[in-house]
Amino acid sequence: MDDLLERLNSSVKEEWRRALQEIDGLMSQGSPNEFYHIMPSLFEAIRTAADEELIMQLSCKLRSAQEKFPLLSQDYDDIILQTLRYLAENFSMDTPDSFAGNGAICLLSILMERLQQDQELLKKGIDVLFLYLRKSHQVNSIALGVLNTWIYRSPHLFSGHIVELVDLVKSGKKEFLTTLMSLYPQNSTAFESADMIEFLVDIAVSDVTYQTAALNLLLEISKKEPALLASYASTFRVTLQSPMTAAQTLMIYGNIAREQPNAIKPFVSDIYRVVQINPQVKALIPNILGLIGRISEEDAAEMLALLGKMLEDKDQTTVVQVLVEMKNLGELNRELLTPYINLVRMFVNDPQEYIRTQAQAIIDYYEGRDLRSLIAKFEQLNEEVKAAVQNFDDLKKYVDDHVAELKEFISEINKKLPIPNGFSSQGRIRKTLTLYFTCSRQTERCLFPPERPFTTQTKEFSRWLKVAISAVKFGAAVVLEATTPLGVLSAPGMASKSLDLVKQLYTTLKDSPNDAEFLSIVREPFLTSEEQDFLIKQLRDAKYFQFFQYDPQTASWVCSMCAG
Repeated sequence: MDDLLERLNSSVKEEWRRALQEIDGLMSQGSPNEFYHIMPSLFEAIRTAADEELIMQLSCKLRSAQEKFPLLSQDYDDIILQTLRYLAENFSMDTPDSFAGNGAICLLSILMERLQQDQELLKKGIDVLFLYLRKSHQVNSIALGVLNTWIYRSPHLFSGHIVELVDLVKSGKKEFLTTLMSLYPQNSTAFESADMIEFLVDIAVSDVTYQTAALNLLLEISKKEPALLASYASTFRVTLQSPMTAAQTLMIYGNIAREQPNAIKPFVSDIYRVVQINPQVKALIPNILGLIGRISEEDAAEMLALLGKMLEDKDQTTVVQVLVEMKNLGELNRELLTPYINLVRMFVNDPQEYIRTQAQAIIDYYEGRDLRSLIAKFEQLNEEVKAAVQNFDDLKKYVDDHVAELKEFISEINKKLPIPNGFSSQGRIRKTLTLYFTCSRQTERCLFPPERPFTTQTKEFSRWLKVAISAVKFGAAVVLEATTPLGVLSAPGMASKSLDLVKQLYTTLKDSPNDAEFLSIVREPFLTSEEQDFLIKQLRDAKYFQFFQYDPQTASWVCSMCAG
């Protein structure tokens, strides 16, 4: 065996070639145990060889030995990695036919399967693999293949090598661009230097092979730091025109527009023209137009005109996005929606619920029935009532004078918060308010007709008393006397009597009735949005919404049997 190793160290090529033949003989005829004992010396021979061809030949022999005796290499992980480091640090491997590079491939192949599965082995070899990324020889692809497996699986393992990989890409190794995508979240600042962004933009606009990878990385940067790309908005016009990169570019534009819409505004015509060239990206355009439109009312009017043209196409892939942005811009000034409101009305009965919902939201906003407008009206009406009502008689007069005026407004509340058909007290001891709900349709299968209403009790009666007062205005719900059938007092002209019953109910429910306290309730009878939500939760807890649903056709609540 010593003779074998001596011939391997010989400077005479014929000598070490005969030694290699002897190694072949050992593999074909010898035992694994015999070969096991000479492996450390063979790795040592690689690290001391003067001839690169011998390095390659020995490395390939060791790979063959591993294939024949698979368990041999497991005890030599550290020696293999040490040998790979030696080759990477001492040989340039700058040509495809580099013997040292080919030898390194053979040694890497011994560890390949376990490097891709064993995280601890990968941690030992990660520095060595990065050395090979700098080589021009194809061994760099082998190393990158192993690293990519783990970069996608466990990117946190590479936090200490991100700058190194970024530098490799900047030095011209563009093939590593896709690898950077997975590492960006680990250390985003390493990617956001001015020279790196300029490098990526240059690839995006001039290198067809890698432009998609560069744009994907720029898109990630634009999500976090859109201002860094604002100055390149004009440069991206090149990629905007290509069907292969238009979508990525539009998403980058959209991210920039969130912070600096003025940077994208000059390219609106280019953006809108993309629809004609590449209809597949239509869905990305409304959001950009909406962001630009929020610069000013003048810009909003211009963007609404473009959105209106898109809405005329009735393209189901963009209708919702267009409607959303039209409503956003209309919030600057609802009158901006006037030229398009009839167009929007065409979608109120669309077969798709989500389209109907968005269209109705615009109509409600335009006509002052949206939540924001309702809240404003609540506040306004509460102020009006407070100014007009100084005592209980004032309240009754106010109600009698305004029932018709307020009925439509209260019906909007009913869409969100079901208004009971009746209220009554369980008695002075329990201090509990009973709410009565009936189905408005009342078919033969009805679950809750007037003679068998849905009932629920609550001790949170102060808020429900406000609902009772609103119900008087609505003309459809009353406080019940002991002998009064449900619904009798909902006839016109009964508002004043109904308010007397509300006061009686308050007196029954309170331990210490107080006219001043009752007056404070009635002088602000309209529930805030938060108070409405509180009462809706009460009804949800009482299982009301399991049995009832709102019917927009009749503007009322119907039971599940009648609705079906």
